[in-house]
Amino acid sequence: MPEPRSEEHALRSKFMLIFRGGAVTRPDLSPSELQAHVEKWYRWSDELARQGRARNNGTALDNLGATVRGHERVVTDGPYAESKDLVTGNLIVEAASLEDAVDVARRCPTYEFGGSVEVRPVQDLSDLTLVDETLAAVSSTELVENLFRKEYAHLVSALTRVLGPSNVPLAEDVVHDALVSAMHAWRFGLPQDPKAWIIRAAHNRAIDIIRREQRRRSFLPELATTTALTDTIEAALAPAAEGASQLAMMFAVCDPGLNRETQVTLILRWLCGLSAKEIGQAFLVDTQTIDRRLHRGRGRLRELGRLPDVENLPDIDTRRDSVLRALYLLFSEGYHGSNPQDPVRPFLCEDALRLTELLLLDAKATAHPGAHALAALFCFDSARLSTRLDEHGVFVPLEDQDRSRWDRARIERGLMHLARSATGDHMSRWHLEAGIACEHAIAPSIQKTDWDRIVGFYQVLAQQSWSPIVALNRALALAERDGLDEGRRELIALADEQKLSRYPFYWAARADLERRAGRHAAARDSYERAIALARSPAERVSYERRIESLKIS
Repeated sequence: MPEPRSEEHALRSKFMLIFRGGAVTRPDLSPSELQAHVEKWYRWSDELARQGRARNNGTALDNLGATVRGHERVVTDGPYAESKDLVTGNLIVEAASLEDAVDVARRCPTYEFGGSVEVRPVQDLSDLTLVDETLAAVSSTELVENLFRKEYAHLVSALTRVLGPSNVPLAEDVVHDALVSAMHAWRFGLPQDPKAWIIRAAHNRAIDIIRREQRRRSFLPELATTTALTDTIEAALAPAAEGASQLAMMFAVCDPGLNRETQVTLILRWLCGLSAKEIGQAFLVDTQTIDRRLHRGRGRLRELGRLPDVENLPDIDTRRDSVLRALYLLFSEGYHGSNPQDPVRPFLCEDALRLTELLLLDAKATAHPGAHALAALFCFDSARLSTRLDEHGVFVPLEDQDRSRWDRARIERGLMHLARSATGDHMSRWHLEAGIACEHAIAPSIQKTDWDRIVGFYQVLAQQSWSPIVALNRALALAERDGLDEGRRELIALADEQKLSRYPFYWAARADLERRAGRHAAARDSYERAIALARSPAERVSYERRIESLKIS
């Protein structure tokens, strides 16, 4: 076996890796998906730098131009690229041979989204220096993701008001380009005002695109002259217009001509920044179904000349209901979502609360008691987010959560919203769920929780809109109020519900009651069924721990 080559003697030749296409040319990706991909890309390039193989920091080209041919997974060693996708960046590496350089290129994450890499020998790179590893450790990725998630709805909504509803894809392209620019420009140092930087990048990109597209597209009349164009975009992106733009977009997509599923999909895409894949996971449907809904939504929006004025909508009540349901789904996806590796995503809960409270700011037509009730529910539940997972990322049952770590300021905020929701004569689903969450949030312990009030709320909720999940939670509340046997009988009576038969929390609930009653064999059987159905490691390990506790007790 030949002896391993030392890095000093083996890495003699230099090669340029030219990246084409990939995630940065995919405006259909959400900010979170794009950010996750960029982080993976930088981990790959930073590892090359750590090995002493990267000879520059990696150059990201301005995302201008157009794709000429479809995305292909190609690594080429010829003088011309076999894939004619948009060039999105380059990296200089040292390798022992062309084959070694091609092997490095094959490990690049750009292939995940259909990108390609061209490998070219470089003759003289004596002026290049190695990446500074201390700089490579400085990452602005978390800041970019947090900021852009908050700005995504603002920018897409504002630019749609400027460009017109028929040009939503163009607005998405502008925002996508601003995000990509920020990811690359900020990697080794942040601007003094990151939010202003992103808004200015979107502003400049929007002006460039409008000037380029004016002959081929129909824009609003106020964009006809250069001065009017600049002034209009400045006004649309100003902080004072932020709330109005997002409200207009929320209620535009809840058009009566679209079904409820499509309305919710559009809100999650354009006002929350979720991708078609993430929305599909929330709805438990395939991505192609979500793509069709987005296509229908874009078609309907093309028929609108402008985004509507929410104060003058004749069907405001119907549209508001769709908005609230979409925000509830968004919060649920963050509180206990479908992503097995990241089942709790607080940023989605924060987005849902932010958009709900947006309804309550200035527009009298949207400041409805139901919106206050939903905001209260989000406040009470999000106050417990920091204790739902332990340091190992495992779900912690409510009875074991450290209540001293709950966000008391957030609970007070929820109480304020709940008080303001108590107007009118209608008790909505949101009022009832907020009431239940309030009792949990203000109770000092499981034993001192007002279970009688919680059972009462669940009984009214079941009368309004019965579901197997409501029945399951009511049974657990009955177990606390009336005894374990009563709760157990209620749960067993639900055994034939098809939805619950595949629901891990149902079997975990049965197991918990059996364990507390001392029936350990029955508890083990139900825990094992819950483990088999667990949707994430966080769930599975939590149930495994409870089985282990049976051996100790």
